Amino acid sequence: MLRSDEEYERVTFEDTDFGTSAAGGWRFVDCTVTHSTFGQKRMRKCRLTDSDVRDTRFVGTDMAESAWLGTTLTGCVLAGVQWFSAELRRVTFSGCKLDSVNFRDCAFREVSFEN
Repeated sequence: MLRSDEEYERVTFEDTDFGTSAAGGWRFVDCTVTHSTFGQKRMRKCRLTDSDVRDTRFVGTDMAESAWLGTTLTGCVLAGVQWFSAELRRVTFSGCKLDSVNFRDCAFREVSFEN
C-alpha cells in the first residue's frame, strides 16, 4: 500500500494492514493511523510529522534511520521493532506497550513515555 519515497499529507488510515513489503523513505504529514498493523515491513528513512498513531501494532517492523517530529502514539503495541539511528523529537508514547524495541543510537529530544 505505501510506496517508497511518496508523501502522504492529511490522509487517514483506519483498519489498514500495511503488510510486510519494503517501502522506505515515505513521509506522513499531518496523518492519522488508527487500528492498523505494520508487520515485518522495512520502513527505513521514513518521516512522520505532526501525525497521530492510535491503537496500531508494529511487530518486527524496521524503522531504522527514520525521523518522527511532533507525533503521538497512543495505545500502540511495538514488539521486536528495529528503531535504531532514528531521530524522535516532540514524540509522545501514551499507554503503549514496548517489547524488545531497539532504540540504540537514537536521538531523543522532548520525548515522553506516559503510562
